[in-house]
Amino acid sequence: MSESLQEAIERDTSPGAQIVRSLVLRRLGARAATAIEAGDPPPDLGLALTWFLMQNPLAPFSVTWGDGPEAAFKDGWKEDHPPVGNAEQWRSFMRWARSLGLAVRADFGGQKSALIADPTRAIEIVLGEMPSRLLADEWFRHLHSLLPVLGDSRLASVLPQVSGSVDEVPMPVVLAMRKLERMGKLKLVASDDSSNAVALRLARGDRRIGEVHILEALA
Repeated sequence: MSESLQEAIERDTSPGAQIVRSLVLRRLGARAATAIEAGDPPPDLGLALTWFLMQNPLAPFSVTWGDGPEAAFKDGWKEDHPPVGNAEQWRSFMRWARSLGLAVRADFGGQKSALIADPTRAIEIVLGEMPSRLLADEWFRHLHSLLPVLGDSRLASVLPQVSGSVDEVPMPVVLAMRKLERMGKLKLVASDDSSNAVALRLARGDRRIGEVHILEALA
């Protein structure tokens, strides 16, 4: 996909552009998962996006390659070849992440800008295909079947280094779920003892939920 087309999709909020965005993201994740199952290396972009979406959104990446991202990818992959390895690839990665609804850019004044892992838009687009009410663990499995880069175990299993356990809901996904709840799109039903409960951990605001309800579908 050309740079100009990526930027056009990112700016376009029409239903048609959202469908294109979601289809591209699904195909990307499906290709990565299929490659792993076949014992082949997944595409670099799918691997890089999955790793990025395992990072802490409260510690965002600088948009400048040499101001943090370079060290993060090199540290993550150690002696292996990282899927993003130079400034040009980082710029392309940022465009992909934003155009696919997986990240937002934040400006902190002056020349300080950061890329925050935030898949709110990507999740919001697929809510219409999710069950309106489902046990929490099943809800996230269904989400991963649609968008594997959000934490599918197959992709997470080949990452060299992630924050926390691969069995946990990634913090950027937790951020997105909370934002969608505040937007009135979801209801996250608390649970302390359900075997189907899922822990949503972000900063000091840990929550344990037993069900996820899509409110617009229940209205």
